[in-house]
Amino acid sequence: MRDIAKIKMWITVFALAAVLIWIFEMSAKPADESEALSGRIDYWICDVFIEDYQEFPVEEQQRILSTLDFRVRKTAHYIEYMVLGLLLYLTSEFIFEQRSVRVAVVISIGVLQALLDEYHQFFVSGRNSQLADVVLDTFGVCTGVLVIVFWSVLMKNKKEQKISGR
Repeated sequence: MRDIAKIKMWITVFALAAVLIWIFEMSAKPADESEALSGRIDYWICDVFIEDYQEFPVEEQQRILSTLDFRVRKTAHYIEYMVLGLLLYLTSEFIFEQRSVRVAVVISIGVLQALLDEYHQFFVSGRNSQLADVVLDTFGVCTGVLVIVFWSVLMKNKKEQKISGR
């Protein structure tokens, strides 16, 4: 393996490890800490994107925040698992030659990680496990895989066109 390829591999592996640690750390937060974090994000979104949010009656602000909170939490699940799917796929390129094998292995690992994550949350104070989150996480992994596969096919076609002079 060339030096540059080794560097790419290690960067990918470290990024993957960082995402896995991030997922574990987020799941290990007790409910009150997790809610406080997402609450700060909810408040920031309202403050930035809703004109005169500070001027709304408190009851209206609370209604908006509670509606937004569910969406922020589920979007965070989806995005972190999409990034996981991307990094798993990039890492798998150093191990498996066939794209179909990479896709199958990556999705399998992603589903396993989602299941383990929900199992872990079952033991965290105030948290619970939800099958819906496993499904959402799986969609995130699949999206990450689709993005990277689509990107690599695009780049391969572009490279072939450049070589053939089209």
